[in-house]
Amino acid sequence: MEMDMDMEQYRAEIEASKLATGVGARLGIPREHTLILSIEQILKFYECNPLEEYLTGALIQIQAYLELGMDYRKHADLFEKILNICGLDKNEVFPRRYYGAVKVKLNKTQVRGMLRRWVPSRRGGLRIGQVVDDIMERVRKNEKGIYYYRNELNDPHMGDDIYELIIEEEDIYFHDIKCDRYYVFIK
Repeated sequence: MEMDMDMEQYRAEIEASKLATGVGARLGIPREHTLILSIEQILKFYECNPLEEYLTGALIQIQAYLELGMDYRKHADLFEKILNICGLDKNEVFPRRYYGAVKVKLNKTQVRGMLRRWVPSRRGGLRIGQVVDDIMERVRKNEKGIYYYRNELNDPHMGDDIYELIIEEEDIYFHDIKCDRYYVFIK
């Protein structure tokens, strides 16, 4: 089956889905759990009665999932199964790497706010002020590439904080890998 999908035509349904999962979350039901169960149930309905409307509903739920800031990779098998049935490519339907990104201004205070408590490395790594300055400089100059920043914590149980700054032709974003948070810069 070949479908043509512009998810923005379903904006009202996407927002309703996000709102509905928010109500459940206030009652103690995690949003991710609600959305994944919903997508799995829609897929079961489709398998019993292959109507295109079911697939559209599943895609709407996936879009809501992404816009709530959840990671596509965690349930990629389920999402890819639906996309394959629809004859769609992930990069066409869900082109962005991040959807729930926090918007920050390119100033020291907001860039510093993207980083958790910073522990200076014993091995001579960058201090927090140097990290902030480096990020701001690379973004201002639009230096294409992927840059990593490591906060070497002294607690082996916690693991190091690793951040990546991605500067591409069309996108510039900052990714807190450990907490899987995305930040985009307001120009």
